[in-house]
This record gives sequence, structure tokens and C-alpha cells, in this order.
Amino acid sequence: MGQWQISSNGGTHPLWSRDGRELFFIAADGNMTAVPVHVGGAFSHGRPSTLFAARKYYVKVARNYDVTPDGKGFIMVASNPAGSSRPSFTVVTNWFDEVQAKMGEAHR
Repeated sequence: MGQWQISSNGGTHPLWSRDGRELFFIAADGNMTAVPVHVGGAFSHGRPSTLFAARKYYVKVARNYDVTPDGKGFIMVASNPAGSSRPSFTVVTNWFDEVQAKMGEAHR
């Protein structure tokens, strides 16, 4: 067993993807972040990637989000707007397409 530092500035609420190939967490800047990992004979990891801003979602107390089985969506509890007593439910979809598009722009 060992320890590896994945984030350079900290993070909270980690969650493994269903296939064990990614680790998700909320970075110190409030963004949902993903890191590709390999847990075969020796552990290795890739570079953390920002997926989307998670500040508007309620993840302050405990990890109360989950990733869909196909890894292409998140289910999260949204924070209530000021003065609102009704809870809301938000499903983030197509985030993988958005990340791929942003990654393509970064490599141009």
C-alpha cells in the first residue's frame, strides 16, 4: 500500500469511477476535477483536468454526488438560492463532450 499526491493544491470528496480508471474530486478552487489513473502492477496517474465548476452544488459537508455508470454524467445536489426553501435536483449531462472540446482548444 502507498500514498500518491494527485492534486497540487488540495481537494475534497474523492470518488472513483466505476471502472477504476479515473478519480474525481472537488479541487480547492471549487471545480469538479478528474484524474486518469492506472492501478495495475504499479500505480500511476495522469494530469488532473477540470470538468466543470462545482461551486453551485452542495458538496461542502459530505460527498453527495455520484458519477453515472457510463462515466458521462454526474448527479449532484444543487445549493438552494437565497430565500428558497425548495430543494433542487440537477443532472449534469454531456460534460465529457465539453471537456474534449476544451482539450482540443488547448492543444491548438
